[in-house]
Amino acid sequence: MNQYTKGKWTVCYNGERNGYEQYTVCTDTCLTARAVDAWAAAARAARVAILHPHKDAKETEANAHLIAAAPDMYEALKAAQEG
Repeated sequence: MNQYTKGKWTVCYNGERNGYEQYTVCTDTCLTARAVDAWAAAARAARVAILHPHKDAKETEANAHLIAAAPDMYEALKAAQEG
């Protein structure tokens, strides 16, 4: 992998839709469900990933955090390989 979207990736909770918890991973701080339209708020931030809802909300959230950690994990692996 030569390039990826650099910067801190943030997990954004977008509220509940159709009975499922909704999450996105963004490169900027997202507005949360307190926003009038959380989906529009997430759209204003640079989205890295949109997680499709899962019946297990904790699993969906855990997957979002795993994706958000990718830049740090990449840098750590790169340093280990070089070092």
